[in-house]
Amino acid sequence: MVSFIEADLDVVQHPHNDALVITLKIKECQVRHILANQGSSCDIMYVRCYKELDLHPNDLKQFDSPMVGFNGTPTWPLGATNLEVQVGTKKVSTEFTVIDTLSLYNVILGRLWLHAMRVIPSTLHQLLRFPTEQGIEEARGDQV
Repeated sequence: MVSFIEADLDVVQHPHNDALVITLKIKECQVRHILANQGSSCDIMYVRCYKELDLHPNDLKQFDSPMVGFNGTPTWPLGATNLEVQVGTKKVSTEFTVIDTLSLYNVILGRLWLHAMRVIPSTLHQLLRFPTEQGIEEARGDQV
């Protein structure tokens, strides 16, 4: 006999094969739908999110080469920008490549950010763990 227990939002729902999607503070705003992706070699912000943060195209640094995704199609970025990303008590300056294409996510944080944060991501546990001056902190994924 199988019994069902009401789900607690802090508990990971199993079984799953979910990506690690989180909410973080970028430029003093809580940004949802951020993908922590160990397979990405750069940190990407989609133009929709860039505009929601009240940032302007004129503030972007020029980006001279296309980005190529897993399907091999080149995408020309609109530019790059440096913004502070905060998780818990830790803040890291992050250079985002801003692109204008459709995505389920607002931001993709890749290996550059993961390494700068010294974070250990776990999709199985829907969790980021990282060292701070106060000890180990963690951020939970937004599985729902």
